[in-house]
Amino acid sequence: MLKSRSQSGMHEYAAFISYRHADNIENDHQWATWLHHQLEEYDVPEDLIGTLNSRGERIPERIYPVFRDEVSLPTEADLPSAISETLDRSRYLIVLCSPRAVSSRYVCREIVHFKAAGKSNRVIAALLSGEPNASRDPDRPEDPSNQNTFECFPPPLMYQVDDSGEPLLDRPVEPLAADFRLPGGGWGITEPTVYRRQLIRAGTSRPEAENLSAQYEEKIASAKLKIIAGILGVDLETLTKRDQIYRLRKAREKARRSARVAAGVTLLLVVAIIATVIAWAQWQRVESARSALLGANIETAALLSQKVAADTAFLSLVNERILKSEELLEGVRSLRRQAELDGHGETYIESLNAKYDAAVKQSTEIRRRLESRLERIRAGIFTNFEIYVRLVKTTADASDPKVMELRLEDWQRESSHQEHQRNRADLFGRHIGEYRQTKTVPRERWMADLTE
Repeated sequence: MLKSRSQSGMHEYAAFISYRHADNIENDHQWATWLHHQLEEYDVPEDLIGTLNSRGERIPERIYPVFRDEVSLPTEADLPSAISETLDRSRYLIVLCSPRAVSSRYVCREIVHFKAAGKSNRVIAALLSGEPNASRDPDRPEDPSNQNTFECFPPPLMYQVDDSGEPLLDRPVEPLAADFRLPGGGWGITEPTVYRRQLIRAGTSRPEAENLSAQYEEKIASAKLKIIAGILGVDLETLTKRDQIYRLRKAREKARRSARVAAGVTLLLVVAIIATVIAWAQWQRVESARSALLGANIETAALLSQKVAADTAFLSLVNERILKSEELLEGVRSLRRQAELDGHGETYIESLNAKYDAAVKQSTEIRRRLESRLERIRAGIFTNFEIYVRLVKTTADASDPKVMELRLEDWQRESSHQEHQRNRADLFGRHIGEYRQTKTVPRERWMADLTE
């Protein structure tokens, strides 16, 4: 298994990525980072897991872990010894090949060390730019003006090495190579859509750019599978077919999940629509009820205002009768005083006193009855006004009922004034008339009228 442990207790690496750090800096050209993630995240087809490969080894569930010194090496480690130990514990060596990698002594040392350990048949080349074997192939000479023609294989990669790690120049080898280069040997791009944009900016038509980008995407996918097939020890064609079948199955499962999710979302959407319709219908019913209540409140207020007006008018009549009673009493009192001054006889004076006593009694009784009636009328006006205020507050949604109550108490203390009562009755009448004409309730103005 690729995750087994060595005798030293350190875990074994599925692969070691050897590269020139300068080749892993530029955006969209960070092939070491890209390949590291692609290998560790690759889903090995389920029907291959646990089966024996061409080397008689069981195929693991994952290609993990993969060593890349920029993220896998401890900062305090002794670099040469740590790299050597990691190479000894790595099953495969993947060399990222470019003209810059050719001149890297670290890349060359890693290749030599790995091969000297007897693992020459486990070296895989990944072509990023340049031309493989250009330095030894007379049919493909290097052109100084075109870097794409420069040699991309580090020297130890092209030859076998002896036990001391020296290249055997008379014994060339052809390593397993995966080609990630752009057409013409150009520097490979990890994201095909970037390649498409570059083509369009260079003047290529959009359809042609789409076609070339799709071809390049297929190329790097095949190159990746070539490396994975080498690590797993299976035939590339077999892995490609199994991978296609596996991807298709995964895509179908994803589609089914998406369909279930879509069905669930659709159901939720239908429920939401139904809930919205129900809520709208309920709101309409509430508004209808509110409108009906508003109309009922106003009509009730109209009846109350009419009653207030009638009570106010009768109150005026009562006050007039009281005044007349007082005038009659004062007349009898004046006659008696005049009779006493004129010296009229006792009989005449006694008759006046009798008339005076009768007038006082009658006036007192009339006053008592009228004042009692007056008190009831006033109480009725107070009650009607309180009801009217509550109705207007309910209809117009008064914001501060406490203010209304305090103002109402002030009005009640002053309500003995007949002119004030008439004003209130007139105010009720104006409000009702305005509502019947406009069918609106101007809350702020009405409340201001009621609290004056």
